[in-house]
Amino acid sequence: MKKVVFAGSSINDYCLEASYRRAFQRLGFEVHWFDTIGTQQKYVRLGKVGQYINSFIGINAWIKKMQREFVVQVKSIDPDLVIVFCNAPIHVNALAFLKSIIKGKIILLWPDTLFNISAHVATAASLYDGLASYSRDAIPVFKQMGFSNVHWVPLAADEALHGGFDLPQHFQHDVIFIGNPRPERIKALESVSKNFPALKLGIYGAEWAKSNSNGLNPHIVNRHLFGNEFARLMNQSRIAMNIIDDTNYPAANMRFFEACVAKSLQLSSKCPEWEDEYIDSKHLLYFNNEEELCTKIESALSNDKRCLEIRKSGYQITIDKNTYLHRAQSIIDLFL
Repeated sequence: MKKVVFAGSSINDYCLEASYRRAFQRLGFEVHWFDTIGTQQKYVRLGKVGQYINSFIGINAWIKKMQREFVVQVKSIDPDLVIVFCNAPIHVNALAFLKSIIKGKIILLWPDTLFNISAHVATAASLYDGLASYSRDAIPVFKQMGFSNVHWVPLAADEALHGGFDLPQHFQHDVIFIGNPRPERIKALESVSKNFPALKLGIYGAEWAKSNSNGLNPHIVNRHLFGNEFARLMNQSRIAMNIIDDTNYPAANMRFFEACVAKSLQLSSKCPEWEDEYIDSKHLLYFNNEEELCTKIESALSNDKRCLEIRKSGYQITIDKNTYLHRAQSIIDLFL
C-alpha cells in the first residue's frame, strides 16, 4: 500500500486536508496527517502572551521543535508522497533534511490567493518536487519564484461532506450568502437588500456584526455553518450567492464547487478560469456588476423550471469531473 503524509494547519472534518484524506483513502493510500499547529502548541510558553506572540510572529525555537517531530515521523513512515498544505510552517531546514533521507516526492499544495503566500514558502521553492496550484493563471508566477513542475490542480467538491441532497421542494430563503464579510460582499448584498426588500435574505457568518451595514443587520445570522448544515441551507435556498473574494481573481474559491455538489442554484461573481467549463445559465449563474446581479436574481425567481435544470447540470458536471477524488488522482498522475 502506498503512503502519503499531509503537513497541514487544520485538523477537523471540514477542512481541505480532510477532503483530500478521504480521496486518497478511496484510492487505496495509507494517509498520515501531521497537525503542525497542534503539535507546535505543545512547545509554546508564557501562556496566552506566548500564544499571541507565536500566532503573529512565530518563535523559531518552538517551530523547530514541531518540525523535528514532523521529520522524525516522516522518516519512520517512509512515504511515497509528502504534501505540504498552503502556509503550513514546514521550513527550508525541514525540507532539506527530508530530501536527504527519503525517496518519496515532496509537493506543495497551494489552495489560496498568492496574496496570502508566506515568505517561508517562497524561500523553500527549489526543494519541492512539484507544486499544485489552485489557480491556472498563478502558474507563471510560481515558476518565477523558483518552483518547478508546477501544475493546475484546482479546488473541488467533497460529496461526502456537502452532497447527498435531492432537489428541494421547499425553501428556507430566497437568497442566501454564507461566509465572512468583505467590502465587495457587503456592497453586493446591500444591493440585493435594497432592490429586493420583500425577499427573505439570509447572511450567515460569525464576523458580520463588524460590517457596520445597518441595511444588512436584519438578515444576519451571526454564526458559522459547517458540513451538512451548511450544504443543506444552500440546497434549500432559491439562490445561493457566491461572491468571490477580489484577491481570489481569476480563480474559483471552494464555494464554487460546494454550491454545485449541494444541488443549489449558484449565483457567482465572475470567475474567468472556469467560465468556459461552467457555463452561465447552464451550470450556474454569473454576475459581473450590480445591475447584472439584480437582473439575474429577478430572472431566477420567476423561472423555477429553468432553475431546477441549472441545479441538475451544475451538480452533474461537478460529480463527473470536479471532486477531490479527481484532484487526488491528478496529483498521483502528475507527481508520482
